[in-house]
Amino acid sequence: MGHKFSRLRKKRASNEVVSKKDIIINDLNKIDTNLNELNKELGEIYIKKKDDKGYIVNELNNLDYQLRLLQKDVIFLKDNPSKGRNLDKSK
Repeated sequence: MGHKFSRLRKKRASNEVVSKKDIIINDLNKIDTNLNELNKELGEIYIKKKDDKGYIVNELNNLDYQLRLLQKDVIFLKDNPSKGRNLDKSK
Protein backbone atom coordinates (compact mmCIF):
# COMPACT_ATOMS: atom_id res chain seq x y z
CA MET A 1 0.00 0.00 0.00
CA GLY A 2 2.85 2.36 0.72
CA HIS A 3 3.89 2.01 -2.89
CA LYS A 4 0.48 3.18 -4.17
CA PHE A 5 0.51 6.26 -1.92
CA SER A 6 4.02 7.18 -3.00
CA ARG A 7 2.92 7.01 -6.66
CA LEU A 8 -0.08 9.27 -5.89
CA ARG A 9 2.17 11.75 -4.10
CA LYS A 10 4.54 11.86 -7.12
CA LYS A 11 1.59 12.36 -9.49
CA ARG A 12 0.16 15.17 -7.32
CA ALA A 13 3.59 16.79 -7.07
CA SER A 14 4.09 16.63 -10.85
CA ASN A 15 0.60 18.14 -11.38
CA GLU A 16 1.51 20.98 -9.01
CA VAL A 17 4.74 21.61 -10.91
CA VAL A 18 2.90 21.66 -14.24
CA SER A 19 0.23 23.99 -12.89
CA LYS A 20 2.88 26.31 -11.43
CA LYS A 21 4.64 26.28 -14.81
CA ASP A 22 1.33 27.11 -16.53
CA ILE A 23 0.70 29.93 -14.03
CA ILE A 24 4.17 31.36 -14.67
CA ILE A 25 3.72 31.12 -18.45
CA ASN A 26 0.29 32.74 -18.12
CA ASP A 27 1.75 35.52 -15.97
CA LEU A 28 4.59 36.06 -18.46
CA ASN A 29 2.06 36.28 -21.29
CA LYS A 30 0.07 38.86 -19.30
CA ILE A 31 3.24 40.86 -18.67
CA ASP A 32 4.12 40.67 -22.38
CA THR A 33 0.63 41.86 -23.30
CA ASN A 34 0.86 44.70 -20.77
CA LEU A 35 4.30 45.70 -22.13
CA ASN A 36 2.93 45.74 -25.66
CA GLU A 37 0.02 47.94 -24.54
CA LEU A 38 2.42 50.28 -22.71
CA ASN A 39 4.63 50.45 -25.79
CA LYS A 40 1.60 51.41 -27.91
CA GLU A 41 0.65 54.08 -25.36
CA LEU A 42 4.20 55.45 -25.37
CA GLY A 43 4.11 55.56 -29.16
CA GLU A 44 0.81 57.44 -29.04
CA ILE A 45 2.17 59.83 -26.42
CA TYR A 46 5.28 60.42 -28.55
CA ILE A 47 3.15 61.12 -31.62
CA LYS A 48 0.91 63.44 -29.58
CA LYS A 49 3.92 65.28 -28.15
CA LYS A 50 5.36 65.55 -31.65
CA ASP A 51 2.02 66.92 -32.87
CA ASP A 52 1.87 69.29 -29.90
CA LYS A 53 5.38 70.49 -30.74
CA GLY A 54 4.35 71.04 -34.34
CA TYR A 55 1.26 72.91 -33.18
CA ILE A 56 3.31 75.08 -30.83
CA VAL A 57 5.88 75.83 -33.55
CA ASN A 58 3.05 76.70 -35.92
CA GLU A 59 1.50 79.02 -33.32
CA LEU A 60 4.87 80.68 -32.70
CA ASN A 61 5.32 81.23 -36.43
CA ASN A 62 1.82 82.70 -36.58
CA LEU A 63 2.60 85.02 -33.66
CA ASP A 64 5.86 86.02 -35.33
CA TYR A 65 3.94 86.86 -38.51
CA GLN A 66 1.38 88.88 -36.52
CA LEU A 67 4.21 90.77 -34.80
CA ARG A 68 5.79 91.59 -38.16
CA LEU A 69 2.46 92.97 -39.36
CA LEU A 70 2.18 95.06 -36.20
CA GLN A 71 5.73 96.35 -36.72
CA LYS A 72 4.82 97.39 -40.27
CA ASP A 73 1.71 99.15 -38.89
CA VAL A 74 3.78 100.94 -36.24
CA ILE A 75 6.35 102.06 -38.82
CA PHE A 76 3.55 103.18 -41.14
CA LEU A 77 1.88 105.13 -38.32
CA LYS A 78 5.16 106.78 -37.33
CA ASP A 79 5.69 107.88 -40.93
CA ASN A 80 2.03 108.85 -41.48
CA PRO A 81 0.47 109.96 -38.18
CA SER A 82 -2.52 111.55 -39.92
CA LYS A 83 -3.59 108.21 -41.52
CA GLY A 84 -3.89 106.33 -38.21
CA ARG A 85 -7.66 105.88 -38.37
CA ASN A 86 -7.71 104.80 -42.03
CA LEU A 87 -5.07 102.07 -41.67
CA ASP A 88 -5.83 99.31 -44.17
CA LYS A 89 -5.52 95.93 -42.38
CA SER A 90 -5.62 93.94 -45.63
CA LYS A 91 -1.99 94.81 -46.50
